[in-house]
Amino acid sequence: MAKKRKNIFTTKDKRAKKDKKANITGKATYYLAYGSNTNQEQMKERCPDAVLVGKTKLQDYRLRFRGGNHCAVATIEKAKGYFVPALIWRISQQDEESLDSYEGFPFLYRKEYLDEIHINDHTYQMMAY
Repeated sequence: MAKKRKNIFTTKDKRAKKDKKANITGKATYYLAYGSNTNQEQMKERCPDAVLVGKTKLQDYRLRFRGGNHCAVATIEKAKGYFVPALIWRISQQDEESLDSYEGFPFLYRKEYLDEIHINDHTYQMMAY
């Protein structure tokens, strides 16, 4: 049986017409979170519309910290044989703008679009910083 493939970052989401759990209408982005954005309480502060989709292990990536002794930031980089635990969030445009500010985009972080993230027999394409 072929795996279902969802190409759903920044596209019309069928559930987003009026999501009962969040105030997302129309356009939704699927966001791969690691580090501090896996803290659900902090994410609700930053992104009140965010809906937790699930958790995953980002295969062949590893978590790294870049910066000085007192100002390091988490990042991920490709590394065969490693994995990064991550959460998948469905976020609104307003949430994404809030995350852009929080993450220092485009100066501190850039956005990457990742393919082939698997959760519950679905394949997702999503954004990560």
